[in-house]
Amino acid sequence: MTNSNIKAIKLKMKSSKLQSKTQDWEVKKLREVVVDLLNGFPSRPVPEDEGIPQFHPHNIGLDGSLIFEGVKFVPSKIRNIEKYFLKKDDVIFNNTNSIEQVGKTTYVDKDYKIVFSNHLTRIRTNQTKVKGYFLAILLQYLYKRKRFQSLCTPWVNQAAVQNSTLKNLKIPVPPLEIQRKIVERLDAIRKAQELNNKQIDLAEELFQSLLHRELDPIGKNWELKMIKEMVIPQELVL
Repeated sequence: MTNSNIKAIKLKMKSSKLQSKTQDWEVKKLREVVVDLLNGFPSRPVPEDEGIPQFHPHNIGLDGSLIFEGVKFVPSKIRNIEKYFLKKDDVIFNNTNSIEQVGKTTYVDKDYKIVFSNHLTRIRTNQTKVKGYFLAILLQYLYKRKRFQSLCTPWVNQAAVQNSTLKNLKIPVPPLEIQRKIVERLDAIRKAQELNNKQIDLAEELFQSLLHRELDPIGKNWELKMIKEMVIPQELVL
């Protein structure tokens, strides 16, 4: 979920008059539209070949992306660990972090045998009311608007959004068809952005290749000099 997605949902919200006073969309507390809201667990790290992956706050990008680099591993023999596995349509909310980062949110696009730390909250929605991807977009939008900074409890060098606060968060709930259209539009924006990024990377590679080809003296009748031979002595400078 990139910054372009957030800007797009912001425009969509504005153009669609998301606010309840100008639109007949329901406004509900989060606890009314979810079936499960679960914090992860703390654990000592273990070597990769002895454990199972566990997501931490650094595995959620500021843009709402899911980051697999730097994944830590925890013992796989923890009792009932399966209940912490991530499934498609789960939403992961960063409940504890610096005040600037608390509230960042990502969407789980498929099933993973990956668990999550106590600084993350897994949210599973009632799919007949709110789709997971739509909720992830909405929470990430609120994060970008710094909404959670006013809802969190400050600690020493950290801040936390309590589950009780999160459950009582009021959110707009458009009809499922509208949610689907918003998700489809943002998905199209994401794919277009990915294509654009690839084109930029290819252009950069081409530029570097051409630059190397033009500056490589091999095969060219160039006179080679030491840098000191091309420097004008200070006393000759006007």
